[in-house]
Amino acid sequence: MTAPGINDIKCSITLTLQKSDYKLFEPVIVKVEVINQSKIAYDAHDLFSADFGGVGRFTIINDSGKVWNWYLEIGDLLYIAAPVYLLQPGDTFISTMPLNAYGNESNFMGFRFNQLGYFPSGKNYRAYYSDKNTKSNDVRFNVNNLNNEDSALIKIYSEYGRITEDSSISLIISIYPDNVFTEYLLADKLRRKWDWMFHDKNNNLSDVEEDCNNFFKKYPNSYSIYDGFFMCYYYARLFSGYFVPYSKIIKKIESSHISSQLYDFLNKGSTIKRIKYLLDILDDNLNWKTKRNNSIIIADPEYWR
Repeated sequence: MTAPGINDIKCSITLTLQKSDYKLFEPVIVKVEVINQSKIAYDAHDLFSADFGGVGRFTIINDSGKVWNWYLEIGDLLYIAAPVYLLQPGDTFISTMPLNAYGNESNFMGFRFNQLGYFPSGKNYRAYYSDKNTKSNDVRFNVNNLNNEDSALIKIYSEYGRITEDSSISLIISIYPDNVFTEYLLADKLRRKWDWMFHDKNNNLSDVEEDCNNFFKKYPNSYSIYDGFFMCYYYARLFSGYFVPYSKIIKKIESSHISSQLYDFLNKGSTIKRIKYLLDILDDNLNWKTKRNNSIIIADPEYWR
């Protein structure tokens, strides 16, 4: 009997953007939703990994006909955010990545947002994902020039950032709280703050939950929800150290109205495995760096249900 392979997989891939208009250097983060339409379970990574025959690519085309599709394997980028797990029939896998990685090479502000490139302004773009078995829908977006406020923000970051990133980001948040770049800078600031807090066993970790709740109240549609590196500290605060059923925790999130997007994501069957994996990595990382005595206690995911 032949084992199921990539050719036995039937799935749909849907791409979604947060919006249609972006600023020059702003991350164009695409959400990738994969629904397993097969009768068998399979490892979601197989779909994107060259090792399993799922070589695919994003293709981005502007209205002048220029094409960006040089990066052949998106697997590693998605795999970082979504570890190995089986996607059950009918279940949905969700991840995100910045399309900017396919754009023109950048050594400027793009690195602040974990992206390797940018798309020139003044153009309209169309993007889709395809491999030999599957093609997604198209998403369309525009890239606009920086205005005076954007340029001033970037100047502050460039000048103060040479001394300390935290001081420049704090200054930007206070002066330009509603600028589009502030969301990404704040997320980066919080991630580094939480990392420091978790590596000092004397810190009160309740700030993590409050910080995250405030962030999603301000940015309810932020795709940071799907960023495992950003969310792992929040998950550790929610799910670790005590045995509370998973369903009760996400019910609390629903009733708090913090983010309907987060509630929907946590209700996916595959999400629980991602959280367990992320918390295991965080626990190992803390033990390795600090030999922390009060290591994170990971509740049994089966019990969470």
